[in-house]
Amino acid sequence: MLKPSQILYLSLHSCPIDKIKKNSKARYYGLLFGLPLLSESPLTLEYLTNMILPGFILLGVKASLEPILLADKDIGNHLKYFPAVMLITIPEAEINITEFDSTAETIQEETEILNWEIISDIDLLQQSVPQTHWLKLQNQTKIEPREDSILKALLRAVAYSSAYPERITDTLSSDTAEMLYELAASRRTPYALRLRRSAKAFENGDYPGAMHHLLEGILKQLRLSGTLQSALLSLPGENLDKLQCRELIYLARAGTLEMKLLAGARLSMESHNVEVLSTLAQLKNDPHPWVRAAANIIK
Repeated sequence: MLKPSQILYLSLHSCPIDKIKKNSKARYYGLLFGLPLLSESPLTLEYLTNMILPGFILLGVKASLEPILLADKDIGNHLKYFPAVMLITIPEAEINITEFDSTAETIQEETEILNWEIISDIDLLQQSVPQTHWLKLQNQTKIEPREDSILKALLRAVAYSSAYPERITDTLSSDTAEMLYELAASRRTPYALRLRRSAKAFENGDYPGAMHHLLEGILKQLRLSGTLQSALLSLPGENLDKLQCRELIYLARAGTLEMKLLAGARLSMESHNVEVLSTLAQLKNDPHPWVRAAANIIK
């Protein structure tokens, strides 16, 4: 089964070297995938578009999937500026995703990417196994502040892990800790303090604790209301009050994809509230497979 960690090979071989030099290995590796901790998840179209493509933004690169039709000229032009290009096969070839869109919810099940290859010469395109899409990279002219991009990358990773806790692995936990220490640096802010706590927990093998500290830091940095923060950080077995339930229900129904995952996963632990059960029923029929997974954490 293909793993997102293999995309590291692509990124190292297809991004201009000056982009790579500006990022340490820990930051580069960690932020491109959200967290190395999640790198053993199966590579799906959803993971690629919702996790990996946005990660390229941190390198000053815009990434999109383009269909391979009569794209030889485009791929050839691409290879003039980037060392290589990735070709992939999406099972339903008619799917055309050209840009990352966190609100796009049109795929009913996770679509596993079964085949991929990297070419460095346009002449190799004719010799390669027929693929359906290619990964187009473009230099960004406008780049959002690095701190904002980092925060979004960490939020994506934590939200994803809340929907798929069984996909967490300790294979690269030391890299994860290194990345978080680097991000925290010597700052003494509440956010940096929790990044260091999370890194320490990763080093000690306490992965639930590590994710809890990381989520706490992210929520503080996002400046969410105290009610939402306490609700999202509450532990299984702790009953939510009415105001907390109301805030999470609104977030689960109208929030961004990441917030839907976090709110849905926490609400799935509640079974005594009629409104919560109604919201969970709605989430379990959501078009996006990750949202459905979050709502089904507690069967």
